[in-house]
Amino acid sequence: MRLHLRFKDAFDMLFIMPQSLGNSQPHHFGKEERQFKELAEKYAAALKAMHTRCIPYDDATLPLFSKAKSEAKLAALAFLENALAVFEEVRMAGGDLRDNRTLIWRIINRLKLIPDSAIFDKMGDDDVIEIYSLPDHSHLAWNIQLMERVSFTVEQLLCQPWWELSSRPMEVMSELQRLAILFATNEQTTTVIPAVPRHHVQELQSHELLTLEMDIKFVSPLRQAGRNAAFLVVIGSQIIGSQKKDEPNSL
Repeated sequence: MRLHLRFKDAFDMLFIMPQSLGNSQPHHFGKEERQFKELAEKYAAALKAMHTRCIPYDDATLPLFSKAKSEAKLAALAFLENALAVFEEVRMAGGDLRDNRTLIWRIINRLKLIPDSAIFDKMGDDDVIEIYSLPDHSHLAWNIQLMERVSFTVEQLLCQPWWELSSRPMEVMSELQRLAILFATNEQTTTVIPAVPRHHVQELQSHELLTLEMDIKFVSPLRQAGRNAAFLVVIGSQIIGSQKKDEPNSL
């Protein structure tokens, strides 16, 4: 039997969970909640217009967002504002939002990050691209292809630590841990091919409980002020099954 480990179990040993991802007591549904709800719905509508399923949230009271720290709320709002602004930029330029090089270049520019130029030749248009901040590993950006391969809500992806959303084999975790340290400490400043085999990833607490086959192709630093401020991941991913059980028929 292949053992799996949740990301949180490993990363909590290496990093203090940032306060921005922590939970506080629930807040009243205020201005930020209304902003998030509106932006998440706009984001979902933009993807649906491209025939891509996107669920903004499960509960209109936004329990995950409402419990988040102020920093996490601002980061989630900034994510959605940046994504929608870049979508509009690409459309106005007559571009294709599924063109990873175009989309990611505009996102990186908007975030004022400096990429390793070699990474753009390594992106295929079918690849999933994700950008994470350092040192807290929160999402700064992702591409359309990610939303086609997962069944999480936008609220989950932006308001829960990514290592709590899925599980994968322990042998993969050791390499991801090693790379996380190297990028966070600025020891790795160029694009790297992870020593990670193709593996299965199991969604947790998602709509479809999808099982994915994943190939982490490249991890690349994004720099700011002479230091690694984020990192970009190029992933080959396909859905191979679901652990969701069919609902029994009503009598």
